Amino acid sequence: DVSLIGGTVQMRLRTGANPFVNFQVPDTILSSGTKVLGFTDTQLEAITGFTDGRYVDGTFILTDRAGNVTPGEISDNLLYIDQTIPVAGTFDQTNTSYDGYMNESDTLKAEWSGFSDANAGLEYYQYAIGTAPKTSNILSWTTVDPGLVTSVKDSLATLINATTYYLSLIALDSAWNVSDTITTAGIYADFVKPISTPIVEDYYFIENWIDASTISGTTSDADAGLDSVSISIMRLSDSLYWSGSSWQTDSLGLDVSSFTTTDWTYTLSPD
Repeated sequence: DVSLIGGTVQMRLRTGANPFVNFQVPDTILSSGTKVLGFTDTQLEAITGFTDGRYVDGTFILTDRAGNVTPGEISDNLLYIDQTIPVAGTFDQTNTSYDGYMNESDTLKAEWSGFSDANAGLEYYQYAIGTAPKTSNILSWTTVDPGLVTSVKDSLATLINATTYYLSLIALDSAWNVSDTITTAGIYADFVKPISTPIVEDYYFIENWIDASTISGTTSDADAGLDSVSISIMRLSDSLYWSGSSWQTDSLGLDVSSFTTTDWTYTLSPD
């Protein structure tokens, strides 16, 4: 309608059951076609009844250059008000990397629960990996796919030995509000295997040994440190393995109870 050129359009908004109010000043129509009206967060928040959990309805009034007024249709539920961040959950320690160390065959993983959003609802989760809590210098914030799955596993291909890593997690709701960040405990990457050298020169037994004897060796681990030492003793004459009290066909790992950061000793009971 060319009569609208030189006229005005007035936006009107309301929240809930409140009456419509004029929003901003009337905007002059300079040409036919699409007319875009904008507003700022501050202007929108000044509307009466602007509260989380309510919808904003919109309409407009057209006035042509002769002063004739035409009300526009009402757009119900134009916007939903949600300015509250989601509630942060917690990691499930049973299925999350929480034991302090990981080796080259491990996967950095996390499982969580307890996130919620009472208004717009949760949209998706994002996780990141960094060398300090709540950082993303190793892996930038990455959306968990599909968005509301509650666990994630990440390859260790980009991680470096002898470095502590943290996995952090956030939730975003449908209004793009971001929850507080939760972070795992530090996980130390130890990708280098321990070194152990048995000292065997003095322990050559042709058949049986009568008295209790000992086997010893050296150990070292520059990173996480030793957790346990296990040895296997095989008799070359028949390929049987020592169980601690007898010879058996299956290979057995014998736990060494006496070890330090530099050496270990295993006592052989009489054969």
